[in-house]
Amino acid sequence: MTEDVDPQLEKGRRLVVAISVSLIGSIVLLAALGMSELNAVPIQLAVTGLLLFQIFRGRAWARWVLVAFTGLAAAGTLGQLASAGELPPVAIALAVVYAGCAAALAFSPAVARFMQARRDQGA
Repeated sequence: MTEDVDPQLEKGRRLVVAISVSLIGSIVLLAALGMSELNAVPIQLAVTGLLLFQIFRGRAWARWVLVAFTGLAAAGTLGQLASAGELPPVAIALAVVYAGCAAALAFSPAVARFMQARRDQGA
């Protein structure tokens, strides 16, 4: 027997998973390219991982903290571009990824629906 799955709920789940992979992947990519301090990487991974864990539990505060962090990361990267005059293409691409993640977390009704469902389940 198949259960009816709310398409909005499933879309929200997929968005949160995609955002999670994007953010964790960006931290690892920057470390692999030598564009971040290696002693900061474990802290970045831990904080991002804990926030994502809380998002999967439906905690609204974690959503907004991660929106702020990713928005600041996008703005900071673009600010470096403006002050330095040139940034590697990977940094520009990551700024776009950060901005997209922040926008999806902040404005997607599907993400809000997913998180509400997780809260209702008592996750």
